[in-house]
Amino acid sequence: MAQEADQRNDWHYVIVGGGSAGCVLANRLSADPKIRVLLLEAGGWDKDLRVRIPAGISRLGDRYDWGYEAAPDPSRNDKVDTWNSGKVLGGGSSVNMMLWVRGERSDFDGWRDQGCEGWGYDDVLPYFKRAETFAGGPSAFRGGSGPIGVTRISTPLEVTDDFLAAAEEAGHERNPDYNGERQQGVSVVQMNQRRGLRSSTARAYLAPVRKRPNLTVTTDALVSRVRVEGGRAMGVEYIHEGQPRYAAATREVIVSAGAIASPKLLMLSGIGPTEHLQEHGIEPKLDVPSVGENLQDHPYGMLMYSTKANTLAEELKPWKALKHGLNYVFRRRGALTVSGCTAVVFSQLSGEQPTEAEMILIPIGMSFRNEAGEETAEHSTSNAKLLPHHVMLYPSIVHPSGRGTLRLSSKDPSAKPMINHELVSGQDMAGLIAACRQAREIFQTSVMKAKDATEVLPGDQVQSDEEWEAYLRASAFRVYHPVGTCRMGSDDSAVVDPELRVRGIQALRVVDASIFPTIPSGNTNAPTIMVAERAADLIMDSGAPK
Repeated sequence: MAQEADQRNDWHYVIVGGGSAGCVLANRLSADPKIRVLLLEAGGWDKDLRVRIPAGISRLGDRYDWGYEAAPDPSRNDKVDTWNSGKVLGGGSSVNMMLWVRGERSDFDGWRDQGCEGWGYDDVLPYFKRAETFAGGPSAFRGGSGPIGVTRISTPLEVTDDFLAAAEEAGHERNPDYNGERQQGVSVVQMNQRRGLRSSTARAYLAPVRKRPNLTVTTDALVSRVRVEGGRAMGVEYIHEGQPRYAAATREVIVSAGAIASPKLLMLSGIGPTEHLQEHGIEPKLDVPSVGENLQDHPYGMLMYSTKANTLAEELKPWKALKHGLNYVFRRRGALTVSGCTAVVFSQLSGEQPTEAEMILIPIGMSFRNEAGEETAEHSTSNAKLLPHHVMLYPSIVHPSGRGTLRLSSKDPSAKPMINHELVSGQDMAGLIAACRQAREIFQTSVMKAKDATEVLPGDQVQSDEEWEAYLRASAFRVYHPVGTCRMGSDDSAVVDPELRVRGIQALRVVDASIFPTIPSGNTNAPTIMVAERAADLIMDSGAPK
């Protein structure tokens, strides 16, 4: 039995996970000084400058990453993927590329129409606005006084200007704000930054309230299970400083550990597929076969081009790097504010949905080699080399049909789960091929020809569907948008209801990207923060249980 860890053990709310959602909840729930909140985070603090400075993302390594390894993916020649997840306060918002993308109006109306009342676009827009301070100013669609700083990238690069003009020539309308009235078109990217620093939830939500007497933050705390008695969540057991501890929750336990760790924790707590839990010697508390199902992520391809235009690589030459370093130190501007991408296109493919593809411009090229030193299309090898006068374009489909599954590998809370997911199976391959062809069209415009843009990857030899399929099976990748494993809904198989309460267990909620019924059109961090903002209101409105 875990010992009572804290002399003060009568918390109203215990939040498991100090990531993108958990930091929001810690701020909002502790705003009432009468409410005592405990936030438990398995990672550490976010004081590393590589976390705070946007360009530091290239130097983070795996220190702040859980690095969950998946089973071989048969849709990509049995590639073994690593599913990344932030192991630090702020979670993904502390280690991601900082693209601030809400998604398309129809994404959230789709949630509503699938039985998630209260989650339509008009319902969630106030929470998107509440979360942000948009540098472009407040409007009917944008917030002006929220914790997260959001700004358009402003570092001037010739290749970014070329891309914006070429995309327009290819038929994509210029859109000044893809988080505004409409998403579709070509735009410079918006980043969650404030004064040149990463605006994570750890910095924006947690740091300003860290000294509230009714809020306790405990890092390096690995939660082993939610204690469930009589159909109610009573508190959580966790390991801290090598000792088993227990924290009781008089109102609710809120699981915000992310799309990988949240379903894992529910299963460790006896909430999941009964037979699977029994196989691992876990006493079932509630049979919920859908815990760990519905895993989704966005599949991406990669095209690379050489160009005469100046790219980010040219800005990193020694004398220019010094200039950018000084510019950053004194003005918080310049190349060090670039985390990796500078422009984006949201577009249709078949016309069946308002947004079907996303294309991200990376204003730098890289040479990728495998362990044998051979050139490869595999983008995630660790020994990448920067290429001058090269750029990369990442096309993706934003509504993949593929679904995966997460299961326990052991009842040991430190053991990593088993992940099975096929990234480009079935119709998703055809969609990704169409997105890649559309991306190629941008670099076949007169704007790009004037700069001698030449396709390096996959190259002119890839033309037919079969050739594209072979290329993508070898090179398609994920950019770490896992969602859906504790699906929200009103049907009997949903894990949580539209108020994010675990169905069948009292005083237990899940609040993070795992509750997404379907993945939004684009990057997932902003929607996760929105979910936490709305969840805070739902939780406070419910008050103490009767």
